[in-house]
Amino acid sequence: MVELLAVVAIISILAAIGFGAYSYATGRAKESATRALVKQLEAGIEAFHAKYGYYPPADAYGTITVGRNATSNVVETVTFGSGSGAGNKYTIGTTSSGNSRQDQFKRAELAVFMKAVEMETIARHLDGNGRITDAYGGAIHYRAPGVFNATGFDLIAPGEDGGFGSGNASAPPATLSNYKDGDNDWICDDIANF
Repeated sequence: MVELLAVVAIISILAAIGFGAYSYATGRAKESATRALVKQLEAGIEAFHAKYGYYPPADAYGTITVGRNATSNVVETVTFGSGSGAGNKYTIGTTSSGNSRQDQFKRAELAVFMKAVEMETIARHLDGNGRITDAYGGAIHYRAPGVFNATGFDLIAPGEDGGFGSGNASAPPATLSNYKDGDNDWICDDIANF
């Protein structure tokens, strides 16, 4: 009986160690996937900036939303930011088949962005509303000009806790103290480009 209890105890200890290692590995994998996604989005936005001389403007934090064709699944639009006010969002691409100069320009903007971003990666990170999300399911937020990158853009993924900054806010905080401590060490699980 004692030997049986010893075997059960050893198996329990090994299972606990294995589960801890598995949890750690999956957490690291999700973090790596989110970092890779943020880098791809950065590359697409930087390619857009290199071609047109400006970042897609969005003067308030909002999500990045992808519109796809219902039958072919081809990306037709990408909207940076959200909200109804002028300046809160910027859409590249078009769903119309028109050949106006504006339609052609919007399609060209989308083509530049999509050259740097893998469609398969984007497709894996879309929620039911077409928003690009991190590996944990939290919507990635964008703003240009950024609060932290005043001459560029902010791109922030909420990370494992699903909230932004150390206070776990539902939208990105506007102060760096919510992300870093006095020693400039990162104090939250967000993944950002600043």
